Amino acid sequence: ACIVPVTNSDGDTKLVTLAPTTGEVLWESPAQDGYPQVVATGDRIVTVRNSTVRLHRARDGHTLWETAVAGEVTSHFGPPLWLGEHVYVRAGRDDRADEFVAINRDDGSIQWRRSVGYELETVTATPDGVFVASSVDDPDGGILVRLDAFALDGTRQWQTATDIAIGGTGG
Repeated sequence: ACIVPVTNSDGDTKLVTLAPTTGEVLWESPAQDGYPQVVATGDRIVTVRNSTVRLHRARDGHTLWETAVAGEVTSHFGPPLWLGEHVYVRAGRDDRADEFVAINRDDGSIQWRRSVGYELETVTATPDGVFVASSVDDPDGGILVRLDAFALDGTRQWQTATDIAIGGTGG
């Protein structure tokens, strides 16, 4: 499906979902305050609004599950939502490092939560695991990119701080 966020003059945003072959409107979400984060894959659409993650069927918008995630699921620097073998979200916490949260795509249950640096830069999900690049403080001053590799069950395979300064590219 093709998903288009539409904002009205009051600042409320709704999602309009179009059939990719015809442009026909398949469904619309209710207009709500704020801008939803959206990722689509195949016949599923994942949305995040106010730290609640929802999985929808693309053809009719039916909500298959919804899960509230502790922490603030937003980002000022990029998307807080990724898809792979799980649905992955960034959960910001005021009192500690951000958490990377894996949610089961079938039933919406939280599979695992792991601390990462702050300001997730890039997430790459593969069938075998997920790789996370985030910002961390350099003990010598400045900010570096840290890479974390997780197995699908949340086991941290490895972690390393790179010599890439913020503004570089992790991918």
